[in-house]
Amino acid sequence: MANPDYGYRIVTLALKNKGINVNHKAVLRIMRENNLLCQAFNRRTKKYNSYKGTVGTVAHNCLNRRFKTDHPFQKIVTDVTEARWGNQTINERAYFTAYIDFYNGEILEWAIGRRTTVAFVTRPLND
Repeated sequence: MANPDYGYRIVTLALKNKGINVNHKAVLRIMRENNLLCQAFNRRTKKYNSYKGTVGTVAHNCLNRRFKTDHPFQKIVTDVTEARWGNQTINERAYFTAYIDFYNGEILEWAIGRRTTVAFVTRPLND
């Protein structure tokens, strides 16, 4: 196959453009039998999702959408952001976390890492 990222839908359309009328289910079956299915959108390219359902106790919503404050270091928040490049596989991802003070929007500490672990998120907090 010229392009390994072609799925059964694209192959079906290409066949129809060449005048070959074929059912998409037949193309899918033949591609499965010959191991020609698209690998570009498999599980390894999906975005990281740490959700495991309700585990433990849910923290009380102390912020309650009140993001303004008149005291420094009263409300500090963090977030983890994923950046992907290249073929967007697991080996081509980096994660960024920053601690932000809502008093003036200043970034207090930040970290960049290749894996999202508890140590990755808490290291800037300890610094």
